[in-house]
Amino acid sequence: MLPIAINVAKLQIALVGDSKSVARRLALLDQAGAGDNIKVFSQAPCKPLVKIANDRLIKRWPTADELQDCAIVLGADLEEEQERLLAEMARKSKALLNIEDRRQYCDFYYASIIRRGDLVFSVNTNGKSPALAMRMRKKLKELFPPIWAKRLDELAQLRQTWKKEGASFKEVLEKSNVKIDEYFKD
Repeated sequence: MLPIAINVAKLQIALVGDSKSVARRLALLDQAGAGDNIKVFSQAPCKPLVKIANDRLIKRWPTADELQDCAIVLGADLEEEQERLLAEMARKSKALLNIEDRRQYCDFYYASIIRRGDLVFSVNTNGKSPALAMRMRKKLKELFPPIWAKRLDELAQLRQTWKKEGASFKEVLEKSNVKIDEYFKD
């Protein structure tokens, strides 16, 4: 497993399924900035999915041609035959694939995520224990309350100021660590 952060604002994504689980995934993608790069395919979308998908909703399953431009294909709560067909089409289009709770079809696994502005923490167990990932997420939320979003922005501004004043990389790093230590004392 290789943890990476993907800029979903630059990729075409297909999201397939009808359930609240699909709506949750769409909300997560929207929070990450995917926006209009998502096509949501659903034959019988639940109300929350209809509400969040808006004009991105296509009320049918995708065709192989529609997946050709997608870098990522996501599915959830599908019938076994639909999962198999979706996996086959995604593989042919060379898209990364994740079908919820179907390890045999997953090229990657969702991490349990905490966002504090641009500060993002993720915990991943390679699909072995979502419960452990959720527990670790809870602990990280306690350690890093929402104020850390503001702190990161402040650190970024300070960093720019120090660089403009001529500080070397090493000096900026040292000053940043002093400030971070202050944050941890609060």
